[in-house]
Amino acid sequence: MPYAEAVTDAIHHPWVDDRGAPIYVWRIPPGPSTQDLSEALAAIRLWVPTLDGPYGWINDTRELSATVVASQRKLLTDHLSLVEPFAQRWCAGMATVVTNQAVRGVGTAIEWMVPHKWPTGYFTTIREAWPWVHGQLANKGVRAMLTPAPGLTEV
Repeated sequence: MPYAEAVTDAIHHPWVDDRGAPIYVWRIPPGPSTQDLSEALAAIRLWVPTLDGPYGWINDTRELSATVVASQRKLLTDHLSLVEPFAQRWCAGMATVVTNQAVRGVGTAIEWMVPHKWPTGYFTTIREAWPWVHGQLANKGVRAMLTPAPGLTEV
């Protein structure tokens, strides 16, 4: 199959790194406030309807503390429900980079509440997640950088 172009618009939020587009890395900082998380998710919801082609997504939760309060879990489940039609159509794969088992448990619980209808995987580094997401995009016929962009290669 010939490679297709992944057509995406820019996402405007400081937590999202688009240097490797069509693979996007969402770095969640340690202990974000519920308001900060809400604003980040709102930016993603504004971006996702602009898509006109496949993308890959990496959630980098390595800095996130184990304390994800109920209001934040609700924000995340509501967000996934809202973006699901777009993600189901365009998300080639979503990797979550996680090193804390409590945070992994939160992710598992959220996925149980809103089952993902796109490929997902869990990894401990971006170096591990990137080739998996790259492969998911290749399965959709999309060319992406085989290795992460400079600055995205940390362990």
